[in-house]
Amino acid sequence: MGTLFRSEIMSLCQLVLQPDGAYPVVAELGELGLVQFRDQNVGASAFNRKFINEVKRCDEMERKIVFLEKEIMKDEIKPDELVDQPKAPMPWEMIDLEATLSKLEAELKEVNSNSEALKKNHNFPFHFITSLNFVNKFPIKSTCANILISKLNQSQLSKFCNNWISSVRL
Repeated sequence: MGTLFRSEIMSLCQLVLQPDGAYPVVAELGELGLVQFRDQNVGASAFNRKFINEVKRCDEMERKIVFLEKEIMKDEIKPDELVDQPKAPMPWEMIDLEATLSKLEAELKEVNSNSEALKKNHNFPFHFITSLNFVNKFPIKSTCANILISKLNQSQLSKFCNNWISSVRL
């Protein structure tokens, strides 16, 4: 891999490439590390650039990779170290990579939502029993409490107890 020190002798060259063959050539030159690219369209806005859709796709894939990386680090999973830098993927490989990243992101979001639901459902019986124990401290005829409990399902009873407790606190 070459270096790009300012004191090294450099030549300014212009490459004219066909759009179909530009990606593999630029990828190979980039991997050599001996070329510096200059922007010839400095005044053009980002939306007027020729390859803006590819740049947007790469930005979206980068966002998904960062999300996956944060989730991996949150769970304290240590990924394997890279031995060699991977080569730039070809455009058809980018489509597969994009699909894989989208699938992994969707699965991980679903796992996170299921985890939250499990935590909520895990805590529900504790809150329910606590509410019932609190209600049982008050003098109510047992037959009245039994009728109330038998008529209401779990969520209705929980709402009733919580609302009743809130009104007692006021």
